[in-house]
Amino acid sequence: MQGTGRRRGAWWPWWPGLVGLLAVICLVAGPGCKTKPPAKDQPLQDGVELPELSTKQADELGAWVASVYAGAGGEAPASLREGRGAAYVALRDHGKLLSEAWGPDGNLATSVSEALTKAKAAAPQGASPDMVELNLAHSFQTVAKPVKKELFRYASGKRTGIRGIELSFGDHFERTPPTKMLAAGERFGPVVKRFLEQAGVKHEEFVSGGGKARVFESQQFIVRLPSGEGVKLLRGNVYVEPREVTQANTQATVDLLIAWMFEHLHDDGRMTYLWLPSISAEKPKDNNMIRQWMATNALIKIAEKRDDPELWDRIAKNIDYNLEHFYKQEGEFGLIEYRGKVKLGAVSLAAMAIVTHPARARWQTQEHGLRRTISSLWAEDGSFACFYKPRGRAGRNGNVQNFYPGETLLLWAQLYRESRDPELLRRFVASFRYYAAWHLDPSDPDRRRPSFTPWHTQADYILWEALRDPPPADAGPEGEGETPAAEGDSAAGEAESGPQLTPEGWPVGTTPATPVEITEQELVDFVFEMNDWLIENMEVWEESAFDDEKGRFYSRKKDYGSPHASATGVYIEGIIDAYAMAKAVGDRKREDRYRKALSRAIRSVMQIQYVDDIDMYYVTDRQRTKGGLRTTVLRNEIRVDNVQHVLMGVLKVLDRFEPEDFKTD
Repeated sequence: MQGTGRRRGAWWPWWPGLVGLLAVICLVAGPGCKTKPPAKDQPLQDGVELPELSTKQADELGAWVASVYAGAGGEAPASLREGRGAAYVALRDHGKLLSEAWGPDGNLATSVSEALTKAKAAAPQGASPDMVELNLAHSFQTVAKPVKKELFRYASGKRTGIRGIELSFGDHFERTPPTKMLAAGERFGPVVKRFLEQAGVKHEEFVSGGGKARVFESQQFIVRLPSGEGVKLLRGNVYVEPREVTQANTQATVDLLIAWMFEHLHDDGRMTYLWLPSISAEKPKDNNMIRQWMATNALIKIAEKRDDPELWDRIAKNIDYNLEHFYKQEGEFGLIEYRGKVKLGAVSLAAMAIVTHPARARWQTQEHGLRRTISSLWAEDGSFACFYKPRGRAGRNGNVQNFYPGETLLLWAQLYRESRDPELLRRFVASFRYYAAWHLDPSDPDRRRPSFTPWHTQADYILWEALRDPPPADAGPEGEGETPAAEGDSAAGEAESGPQLTPEGWPVGTTPATPVEITEQELVDFVFEMNDWLIENMEVWEESAFDDEKGRFYSRKKDYGSPHASATGVYIEGIIDAYAMAKAVGDRKREDRYRKALSRAIRSVMQIQYVDDIDMYYVTDRQRTKGGLRTTVLRNEIRVDNVQHVLMGVLKVLDRFEPEDFKTD
């Protein structure tokens, strides 16, 4: 059996494009593999288990399957001869499903052999599959009364890709293996719904009419042809052992993430928003401005590492594309508008991308307009209105308050670091104190959410660094990094009638009437408070339902939202700053706690990354899929922020960790 090392051997890239897309959709996303009901003299009883195959047994299985497919046959391995269950076989060629079949219930050697024979006969003439997708179904459980609540207790979301399902009603019978569901990007709900539609009954009629439902466990394998190399899977993927989190493997993971970003940055500057590996295509008419501008900022972080003029030019084209399609000027205000909404977060992240690009002056008008919009949404108590359009949306206590103000403070921290503008510091500190109190408000404990933490951590870390590194005594109040005034800009420039103004509209060097007081320790304390709570409440390790979940951030105890690669990624972005802060102040206990959480999160990232032909067993366009991150271990779509957040966080980890820091214990 192929080992579980991060580099799992060669894979064979297939040509990009969507040739045969309709056929792929029908095969991959269609109903589960239909079979005739098991013969009455050969029932597969509930509860018959199949012992877990060892590495050696999986090697033997792969060699025998390849031999049977080639027509050579030979004695089946003892694990199959002695095992009982049912075998599902799918033949694939570079991800394309050629044919599929179930073998008879009972002896597994017979079931695998007959399934292979049927699948081979059903494959198109002249087909040459390069792999066999194999499920050994066992441990069937009957759902005594398959009402919705009971059925989906057995067929729950967390068991997607682990369990399969069998449904029968009258002459209708369908058995769907877990790898089939993973390939289609489906959960149990759509499988059940489709079966009921085909049977022509509603769920209540299915129950009252004697419908039967069973779930089953499945040992999953990929067998490469013609070599017979057997690869054991956990939920359609190779399990990444914690020991595989090393500096070298983390760098390899980042290299793949970067390659995916480059692959999806189009020639006209557009960035792919949502890629669907099941059909090897983008999801049309789906977009999000915050995530698009975060992707631009991720590209900038790559370019800063590489100092590549051509890459900077490609990023400039991306900024141009986004501004052309989504930027609007409304008087003195610059807006990022999409479907009638102007979000504070999108405005701030767009400004951040412009500010950090070397060709910043090229978009000076837009930068100033965006910064004025942000200033207009700020209140003297430190709070932000989160929407310019529509006004009043979500008020000042909606969930968006956990996101957009932190994203804005991250921009302001960067601007303060370059300008040392005392008025900007005053506003930042007012917002820091407002949102710290808001987040920790004891009268509303449900307000405290993990999504607040990474943005404020990153912003506070940058300000903390700036306070520790004061500017030279002879530095001007406007700072070296301040963008020059735009010609005709009403809120900037040296006007004859008054002083030079900042892009936000206040005089450069404005000194607050009351001195701003904030200490480094105040920032440190809040950062540690946030991140200690985050790890305590969201890190998944010993309590994971399945091993492939280990390292991600998610809570089953309280509803903070669904698990998501982008969430784990943005938490990495924040925790690595908390780690650097703990290391700098000599807090060894927290330094180690944060290091461990980061290493474990990297294990989760490696688990959900598309690496080779094994985890892309159902993907036809592997060039555009490779390196991307599934949304979760069971949801296979790749949203751009899945990649972007993780990339920005792990780049910082690689900068700050020593080789010996990459360990999960």
